[in-house]
Amino acid sequence: AMAYQWSVASNGGHGVGNVTRILQGYNAAQGGRGAHSATVHTDAMGHGSSFTVTLRATNFLDYSHASSVTVEKLGVPAPVISILGANPQAATHSGGLQLTATASLPEMSCVEADLSNAKMDFIWREETGQFGGPLMTGSNPRILTLLPGTLEAGRTYAFAVVGRMSDMPSVNNSASVEVAVVPQPVEARISGGAYRQVGRDLAFHLDGGGSYDPDNELGSDLACRWACAAVSEGANCSGLASASAFTDTTLQVPAASLTVGHYLFSLLVTKGSRNDSAFATVEVTAGAPPVIDMASLAKAKYNPDAGSFVSLSASVSSALPGVATLWTAMGSDEARPFQANGAATASVANKPTATVRVSALTPGMTYTFSLTATDTDGASSYSTLSLTVNEAPNSGTVAVAPSQGFALDTSFTLTALNWVDEDLPLLYRFGTLPVHSDGSLDTSMGSPFGDARSSATYAGAMLSAGANSTNFTVGCFGEVIDSFGAAGFGAATVRVRSKPLSVGALRNISEAKAAAALERWDADAAKQVLAATLNAMDTTTDDSGGGGGGAGRRRLLAAGGESSGLLESVLANLLATWEITPVTQANVASLLSNLVGIVDEPAICTDQIAQGSLGFLDSVLRASHKSHIGISSTAASFVASAFSYILETPMFNTSDPK
Repeated sequence: AMAYQWSVASNGGHGVGNVTRILQGYNAAQGGRGAHSATVHTDAMGHGSSFTVTLRATNFLDYSHASSVTVEKLGVPAPVISILGANPQAATHSGGLQLTATASLPEMSCVEADLSNAKMDFIWREETGQFGGPLMTGSNPRILTLLPGTLEAGRTYAFAVVGRMSDMPSVNNSASVEVAVVPQPVEARISGGAYRQVGRDLAFHLDGGGSYDPDNELGSDLACRWACAAVSEGANCSGLASASAFTDTTLQVPAASLTVGHYLFSLLVTKGSRNDSAFATVEVTAGAPPVIDMASLAKAKYNPDAGSFVSLSASVSSALPGVATLWTAMGSDEARPFQANGAATASVANKPTATVRVSALTPGMTYTFSLTATDTDGASSYSTLSLTVNEAPNSGTVAVAPSQGFALDTSFTLTALNWVDEDLPLLYRFGTLPVHSDGSLDTSMGSPFGDARSSATYAGAMLSAGANSTNFTVGCFGEVIDSFGAAGFGAATVRVRSKPLSVGALRNISEAKAAAALERWDADAAKQVLAATLNAMDTTTDDSGGGGGGAGRRRLLAAGGESSGLLESVLANLLATWEITPVTQANVASLLSNLVGIVDEPAICTDQIAQGSLGFLDSVLRASHKSHIGISSTAASFVASAFSYILETPMFNTSDPK
């Protein structure tokens, strides 16, 4: 397990005794191993103080790393602004980056009379002057999107965001983050297969044209150098010396220039100080067997997702007609790795392409596929290609703190701890899971808070209450996603209770918290408020009940127009949240889950609710189609449920025509 040690140092002579005592308490947690997160309340910091907090993490091999952050407490009321993720952050030219600002509103009792609302504005800038691309924020100004190709490799940028009150811009604060654009290695590629057989009487070529620089587009500025090594007795590369240009992208090998034997060809690709090598083994045989040219794979790794396939392709030429071909897997742990005619097969015969069942392969393993071609004289040759199956991040856990709390009141923090993967950077997505009556979690129906983010910690989550039958247990999950899109999954539980509230009191709390989230452009927080509100309706008291609680939505029917008014309020806030939410699969699923909660009691849905819900569905589905994101299976089930409930509302009830 990891050990954590916190320390603090003053900047400018300010006292840090209070902060030191608080951090010492966190260092003593977990039997002295320390806590991975620490909270220092504003009261512990003096006005105008500045100090640096350092966290050192040490693993079981006694390797450690430290990171520091400088904290300054202003002497005037101001929102607290931060940028998710580490500082500095790493990025690449080809990958782009997304930066997300977070904000919490200041305590402003001294100036409250001067503010008509708590709405905030966010303004981004780049402070070094090196960035020439667009600063794109889309529908939500808290989220800055830096497009692929706009960050130059080897440079360090400084991006800053100012958060200010819309009605009083002088009440503001800022945060900044350094972004170091890491140079990526050039990639050398030789198409045609890693191992191939060719006839001595035939010319052939080795094509390195697929080599590229991910910090730039495909280009001729890559320097190439081919080399030939004889690896078997009798093999001799000397015939190539005058016959080939060893610095061209493609190496041409004339007929009869090599003796029978095995050869290892290498391609060294360089650009500046960066270089990479690729290799191809060629077996030269007597005669003129068929020539195979196998196409390279598009990606370095493939995810074994359910139902995923990869197509292998090759061209075969021969002086004789009627060449027979056979695709096979060499040393595979899967007996039937191919898919043909709707069935799993061990091989594919007489086709230029073969479909590999990636979902049936083992994560972390590399498979070698071979294509053998045989002409009518019995002469044959073969070529091979390797496919690596990606392994998802693993060995980590998900933690939730505190271990219990109240809906619409307690702020929870979800953290992904100790996840391991070589394909960086990692992204993190958090959310909740249904809990079965036996206390187990339904991992197939997760409701994400929002899209994936660069930070391994999700702070300020507002969770819905758990059911009384499960001792108020709420399931939480974290997905850890590597650069190829493979996701590791972890889950944890927490106990969340509801406070008995009347319908009117619940509406007041919900509207206030949703408005606060929307005013600071926090779509994820707004969605959580709506979900917690809908969940809390199952434990409301009616206004005449005096707070007994637990009556469920049957009591809401007796509350009449007041319950419908609450649902109309939630729907209005759902529409406002949609306006500031980026269109992604995770966000769409999260929004649709809230819609189901609005309409799942059709009898109390007014015509306004039914019409607004249909309009919301139309808007979300059109936007999803326009953005080409697709709809997840979870979101599709929410759409079906919402439509079904809407059709049962009084607006569509023929026994109660309008």
